[in-house]
Amino acid sequence: MSDPFFFLSQPGFHRGVLLGVGAASIAALLAVAMRRRARPAPLAGIAFAAAGTAGLFWVEHPSAWLAIGIGALLAGSLLGRELPRAVRPLWPLLTIPGAWMIAERAIPFAEPWARALIGVGIVVGGALVGDLDRRRGAGGITVTMLAATMLGIYATVPDTEEALVLLGVMVPVALLGFPFAVARLGSAGASASVGLLAWIIAHGGRSRESAIIGGVACLGIFVVEPLAALLMRRREHPASLGSTLWLIGAHLAVVFVASRIVGIRDRLSAAVTGAVLVGVVALLAATTVLRRPLLPGVGAGDGS
Repeated sequence: MSDPFFFLSQPGFHRGVLLGVGAASIAALLAVAMRRRARPAPLAGIAFAAAGTAGLFWVEHPSAWLAIGIGALLAGSLLGRELPRAVRPLWPLLTIPGAWMIAERAIPFAEPWARALIGVGIVVGGALVGDLDRRRGAGGITVTMLAATMLGIYATVPDTEEALVLLGVMVPVALLGFPFAVARLGSAGASASVGLLAWIIAHGGRSRESAIIGGVACLGIFVVEPLAALLMRRREHPASLGSTLWLIGAHLAVVFVASRIVGIRDRLSAAVTGAVLVGVVALLAATTVLRRPLLPGVGAGDGS
């Protein structure tokens, strides 16, 4: 792409920004009202998913299964909060119907391996992003990381019409995150956001298979840090600015490599190999952060 800022003149981007401003404003107002109960409020992910879905139907008119699937992901995640404590860790299973709707119905043009990757990625990725948000979202870091992932996906997929809309939505929604920490993603918003990103990856990358691999790899530290924390049994809520900056920097680096190296390979096998290597490096980066001494955590909200 000769002009890296050409998106600024695109109608799809403008419409996304307009919807994003509205969604972010509503989320900010609700966050102020909820400040005594949840700080920051778990609303940014829902704002992004709702505005992004509306923008796609405004500009591109995708399959109705996309909206139904996003709604099912939100419903499954919210229902998971009401499960008895003993079985609450199994809440990601409730997102399987929504993931199936998006992977099997909303992107019927995709190859079987791509639909399987997207379906599993929505369920597992949504759960891991939600876990990171629950533990580290108090500083707004996950909203900023989502913006980086969205930018990476836009830079990866060869067909950018739909990605432009979500990029526009993300600009105002990102202001809810670090360093202002007005809102965080929330588990329901995390699941719905990952579902929407997964659809964009499959739809925008349909003409270059490596872009699908690179797009999924743009989740980066989002999915690697929770796995590292589980392996290392480090589940504290960090209050360290240093660890926050470490994670943001590591995520940006992973997203850059995933989007500009992995996602543009000519061969699918090369993209898969590159994604595995990126995952290993990201795991090492995450464990480096987790080994740093942590201050006593600040509350990350109600876990929603």
